Amino acid sequence: MRDNLILPSLLTFVSLLGASASLFSLELSMQLHALTIKFGFSAGMFVCSILIDVYSKCSSVKDARQVFNEMNEKDIAVWSSMLFGYIQQCENEKALKLFLKLQHCLQKPNTLTFVALIVSSSNLCGSLEEAQRMFDSALQRDIACWNSMISTYAQHGEAKEAINMSEKMINGRRSC
Repeated sequence: MRDNLILPSLLTFVSLLGASASLFSLELSMQLHALTIKFGFSAGMFVCSILIDVYSKCSSVKDARQVFNEMNEKDIAVWSSMLFGYIQQCENEKALKLFLKLQHCLQKPNTLTFVALIVSSSNLCGSLEEAQRMFDSALQRDIACWNSMISTYAQHGEAKEAINMSEKMINGRRSC
């Protein structure tokens, strides 16, 4: 592209950042981040959300949080990306603290946010009760939310509860 004087587009960077994340290449991700700044794509929520995801996958939650902190505006997708970043790196306590901050900023959590909370609550000290509390507090529960709670019970050896949850999900869907 450079040899032919073709300028990269937003799609170019999205594709390249996705590739660097799948390679778990922190160095390449940092170089691409620098290029997004150089070409003026780094300020948008979409690119920042991708950068948070990429840095988290490359085991650099510190860099992900720096991108998050430098953002002027954050939508729920950005907050959820940062929550999942913490969870990917087993920093569950930070994920729960970030959720409290999200509530303080008056953002309305979505299903992905609750999935992240269910997983982090379960991971943090193996607290099934906390995971169930997060699940119960979700205003709307889609298949992802139900599946995260079912798998949480299964991962903790609570097969009976996992089956009960799946039956509740199925019975609840019939009544809709």
